[in-house]
Amino acid sequence: MQYIAVSAIVLALLTTAGADGSDHASGDEPPTTTTTSAPAPIPDRRPFGVGSHTETLVDASRPTPAAPDRGVAAADDRTIGLTVLYPTDAEEPPTDGGGLADGSSPPPDTDDAEPAAGPFPLLVFAHGWNGSGASLVAPAKRWASAGYVVALPTFPLSQEGIATDVDLVNQPGDMSFVIDTLLERSDHSDDPLADSIDADRIAVGGHSLGSATVFGFENSCCEDPRVKAVVAISGGPLLYPTGIYDAEFATPMLLVHGRKDPGVVPAISEAVFAQRPGRMALLLLDEGTHTSLFGGEEGAILDRVLVAFLDRELDVDPTAWDGLEEEVAASGRGSLQSKDG
Repeated sequence: MQYIAVSAIVLALLTTAGADGSDHASGDEPPTTTTTSAPAPIPDRRPFGVGSHTETLVDASRPTPAAPDRGVAAADDRTIGLTVLYPTDAEEPPTDGGGLADGSSPPPDTDDAEPAAGPFPLLVFAHGWNGSGASLVAPAKRWASAGYVVALPTFPLSQEGIATDVDLVNQPGDMSFVIDTLLERSDHSDDPLADSIDADRIAVGGHSLGSATVFGFENSCCEDPRVKAVVAISGGPLLYPTGIYDAEFATPMLLVHGRKDPGVVPAISEAVFAQRPGRMALLLLDEGTHTSLFGGEEGAILDRVLVAFLDRELDVDPTAWDGLEEEVAASGRGSLQSKDG
């Protein structure tokens, strides 16, 4: 069942507080990390240069189910592709297709370039059905240039070329595994990303089926106490068989939707915002479709709001949200509203 076709199911779910939710793939509680407070990235250092690192992770502790209709056999482990974009001090000329708050564009990424002095907040961002981490590199570059380490996993079965959503229940666990791996490596002085990640400032986000994935972090199945903010774009919550959604979402959430999304209708995000108490913001873009939100003028607004939301919720810049709702309204391209409960 393709996620883009389940709008009615999502809306039905939202009418039931505490609806059943999914299994954290491993069933284990994610490890907690105790750290000392670190200084926040300095906003006026933006835009940073951007470096990139690509590798393949294997989680030997959790299996991958079979997808017989896709010709994929079950496996005893989980293979997760990973692309990481991170800030550098490189001074490169801007490229086209910007989107930063000051109207500039981030410089191009450089493979395994020396990272800027950190630590920086971490955003792990999930692709949609039939997608990949690589498909999100363009917006991730812009977010990295704003002072974030952005990790883009490619999931075992929802990825391009396999494209099944039967493994959704395991994808929040994949994202927690990425967090585990990057935090562990950041603690090793000989790792390329040593000291780059602030373990106290971690967020997750996702698009479409990736949005349903990060809703798992608001579900008892997949809670991860290290995650301090959630960004859900063009999607909504789906059922997770062994967990429930609490009546009030505990983790601050930014919902983003295009008003012209033909499949996953914007009413889903509107219903979440209206019906679930919690600290939440809703960005609606008038001309946005399901996939157009990452580019053009809509992409610039998305970047502005996403970075400001993370800056506020991760205590990078508590004033980042000030005046932003009026700024979006003045653009004439959408609306932004927020609530604290």
